[in-house]
Amino acid sequence: MSDQSNISIIFIAPCQLAFARMSGPYPVSSAAAWGVMLDWLEKRSHEAIGHVGFGMALDDPRTTRHDDLRYDACVRTPTTWSAIDTKYVQLKQFEGGAYAKTRHVGSYGALGRVVSQARDILVPRQGLIHDMSRPIVTMNYSYPAETPPSEQISDVCIPVIPAWHLTPGDSNSAAAATGHQRSLA
Repeated sequence: MSDQSNISIIFIAPCQLAFARMSGPYPVSSAAAWGVMLDWLEKRSHEAIGHVGFGMALDDPRTTRHDDLRYDACVRTPTTWSAIDTKYVQLKQFEGGAYAKTRHVGSYGALGRVVSQARDILVPRQGLIHDMSRPIVTMNYSYPAETPPSEQISDVCIPVIPAWHLTPGDSNSAAAATGHQRSLA
C-alpha cells in the first residue's frame, strides 16, 4: 500500500477521449465500464495512447443515489479510430484543468478509499476546494490482467480551485458549500 499523504497540483490538458459509460455503485460500474473498454481495445487492435486509462467518476456518491452514479472508462482517442468503433464506445471532449494528484500503488479496488481521503482530507489541507463541476479522474497505468493488485499504479486526481478564488454567490462556491455537483453528461 502506498502513502497517499503526498499531493501535487497538476494541469491535465484538454483532450478527446473514447469512453464506455456504466451506471451503478462505483465498484460495480467501474469494473463493467473497464470490461467494455478493454474488450474494445483488444477486438479492434487499438492501443491506449501513452498506455494510460482514465477513470472518471461523474457524480458524487454522497449526494447521488448509488444506482444513478455514472462512471466512464476512457482512453485518449486512438489514431486508428474509425466510424465502426462507435458500435463499442463513444467520443467526448475532456476539458482538463487543475487537479490535486496523489499516487496510489496497490489494488485498483482500493481507489474509492483513496479518492475519499484525497477529496476530504488532503485537498482541504492544501487550501483547495474540490471543484464539483468537473469529474474526479484516476489515471491508471497498469493493465490489471498482467499486473498483480499490489503493484497496480494509478494517480488519483481531484479537480480543484483555490479556496481564496471563490467569492460569495459564485456557482462553484455554492456547489462546494452545498455538496451539489453539476451533471457532466
